[in-house]
Amino acid sequence: MVQVDFNEEERMRRETVSSSGTAQGLTGWLIKHGFAADEKQANQVLIIVLIGVLIVTTIIARIGLGSF
Repeated sequence: MVQVDFNEEERMRRETVSSSGTAQGLTGWLIKHGFAADEKQANQVLIIVLIGVLIVTTIIARIGLGSF
């Protein structure tokens, strides 16, 4: 009978996350530092952050354009 240490397997999977592109690098960083459990959750976190940045940018632009 073969026993698998899932913690070791999970650690190995996290360490081998591809960082070839910016998106993969960010998802890998989020997983490595505990902000997300897996790639799907990391992508959801990135989308939420992107939406937040767009909202803040829109508010700043409206305030800036309102001064003209």
